[in-house]
Amino acid sequence: MSTAAAISTVDTFLHVRVLLGMVISLALARLLNGIVRIVQHPHDVKLYPVHLAWVLVQLLQLPLWWWWEIRLMDVQQWTFWIFAFVVAYAMTQFLITAMLFPDSMRGYETYADYYFDRRRWLLGFITLSFLLDLGDTWLKLPAGVGLFTDRQSIGVALIALLCMVGGMTRSRLYHALLVAVVLLHQISLFAYYTRLVDVPGVH
Repeated sequence: MSTAAAISTVDTFLHVRVLLGMVISLALARLLNGIVRIVQHPHDVKLYPVHLAWVLVQLLQLPLWWWWEIRLMDVQQWTFWIFAFVVAYAMTQFLITAMLFPDSMRGYETYADYYFDRRRWLLGFITLSFLLDLGDTWLKLPAGVGLFTDRQSIGVALIALLCMVGGMTRSRLYHALLVAVVLLHQISLFAYYTRLVDVPGVH
């Protein structure tokens, strides 16, 4: 690759990263505002442990997502469709957060009522996020980044399937087990990432 081409690739990545950062910043701000609102007014709306667990999942997801997107620096050829894909992936993170903390809880006495009424939308966006994660990983693999084994990719696809099933059932036990599985998955990823020191572009 020529020097000019290399600079062009890096410049493109940095250009795209600005927009990704804006979207993820909005998602993180909304998530933190929602958490603070619960702390400030814990009795306004009755809390629901499953909802809080999804909040914790997203609290882990957002910084991990941003940290690991630096691997996109190794993408050799940027196109508009790759750009559109990664932006859509970022947008799903904001949509998930917006579903966890809506603008208003009018009409709902508890977060459990809200969660089950809007579970198809929330879990739909979460399912989409996991599926896009597979594509995002594939984008990085041609650059020699072996982020996931086949077994781990199957695990992500399985979780996406479980989330789809969650959208079709109101079983509280199922939803509690579902978020427990996803939370354990996120914690395992967090532990895996914190052991890594060799990240391209970060020294």
